[in-house]
Amino acid sequence: DVTVGSDGSGAGNLSSLSLGSGNDIAYVDGGQNGADIRMGGGDDTIDAEDNDDPMDYSGGAGKDTIKLKSTNNVQDDIVFDSTADFVAVTAPATSNDVDVVQGFDPVSEDKIDLNALNLTGIDQQATLTDAYDEVANGNVDVAYAVDGGDTYVYVDLGDGTIGGIKVESASLDETDFNL
Repeated sequence: DVTVGSDGSGAGNLSSLSLGSGNDIAYVDGGQNGADIRMGGGDDTIDAEDNDDPMDYSGGAGKDTIKLKSTNNVQDDIVFDSTADFVAVTAPATSNDVDVVQGFDPVSEDKIDLNALNLTGIDQQATLTDAYDEVANGNVDVAYAVDGGDTYVYVDLGDGTIGGIKVESASLDETDFNL
């Protein structure tokens, strides 16, 4: 387990950060535009609540939490590079047993980046069950629904496996995803 920076005094002037397996924590206070923050395996936390620079964040494999600064008015990308980056779900998830994103700001053009997965279809549904079923039944590769002010995203990982993401306190639409 590795901790980079500390709460209120995070790592600054980053161009990249890449960690290995373990339950790591990275406090990010600034860096170069487009810096890559990659956590590796484990249940990791990226705390970028004090960061005003646009960056790409990847929690890697494990149940990760990524905390963004919702008022920084820059585009941050939450990047999923492979199917291993997701927590698999077997039913519509309403808990934090999935990857969690906090501080996501659709107005500032923050994005959920799924480009590396070669997914094609995305669809918004009225309920979590409908969104999960759309993916489980093979109708689309990505489906999402807003429940209680949070957006839940389900992604087809292949071989009948579905990954889940919870974006807290944000109502996403199709423009918030890069496929």
